[in-house]
Amino acid sequence: MGIKTVKYKSNSIVYFKGDAPNRVYILKKGSIVTKSKDLKSNEDILTMIKVGEFIGVKNVISNQPYSETVSTLTDSELVVFYKEDFEAFILSNNRIMMQTLVVFSNQLRKIHKDIKELNDQKESSVHSSSDPEENLYELGRYFLKQHKVEHGNYCFKKYNELYPNGKYINDIKTGSLNSVSKKQASSPLGETTKEDDEDIALFFQEGENYMAEENYGKAHECFSKVLESQDGYHKVDALYFNGACLYKLKNYKQCIQNYSTFLSKHKDYNKINEVMFYVGSSYKELGDLEQSKLFLKQVMKRAEGTPLSHLALKELKG
Repeated sequence: MGIKTVKYKSNSIVYFKGDAPNRVYILKKGSIVTKSKDLKSNEDILTMIKVGEFIGVKNVISNQPYSETVSTLTDSELVVFYKEDFEAFILSNNRIMMQTLVVFSNQLRKIHKDIKELNDQKESSVHSSSDPEENLYELGRYFLKQHKVEHGNYCFKKYNELYPNGKYINDIKTGSLNSVSKKQASSPLGETTKEDDEDIALFFQEGENYMAEENYGKAHECFSKVLESQDGYHKVDALYFNGACLYKLKNYKQCIQNYSTFLSKHKDYNKINEVMFYVGSSYKELGDLEQSKLFLKQVMKRAEGTPLSHLALKELKG
């Protein structure tokens, strides 16, 4: 069928919630929005899609109906992949595949959290039109069938994390899915193979997502794995975020150690003022007021007129 670019007029529907998932889209130009239901409030959630962002991936891969309605706000152009073409594309591009898995698992984590809160409130009558547990399980099976064992393992590890008592947990733990792929040599919950570049990119992106959720412990674990690797592309950013996590976790001594050579080696880093703030504030928490003032005054001077400068002033006065 091929890959093609399709033009949509303003206020057009790309697809409706519940439609058969036979296409994946990439926004090339224009403005589009997705509309879905919030599980807890049952209110409409509108999400703007960025240029270059994929739409409909999790539904096509898991073979579940589209879970949201997508429409255009302005005249727009979208690149359209039919299901077979997208499968061929994603299976040949590990980086995009892993990024897709991270986004998918985070969406499932949020859905799982919402469902748990609803059950805790005894509002079990409210439910999703698709089964996120089954979606994740079927996604893992899909990758095993395609001999993408590491990616299948990733899905099953996420399943184990989200659904420790789930209906498919025995199949996963006993390794009965091994026959799906001839390359599968151990239980999907067993040891993973050596991390490659895609795995490091995955750890980094997961760390950023955990940061956004304010789960600094998990984020710290992810960034630590990046720092332990030989990956140079993400290392400076991982070092910055790792220090921020340590600060948020109140591990002030480790935060200072994390940034010990940062100021001299990466003085032109775009968040160098934030680094100085974390170091200065950490010194304050450790009782070294002289070192604290040295860093915080520099932040006030370098970031004058910004919220960070006001935070530094507040720390100095506190």
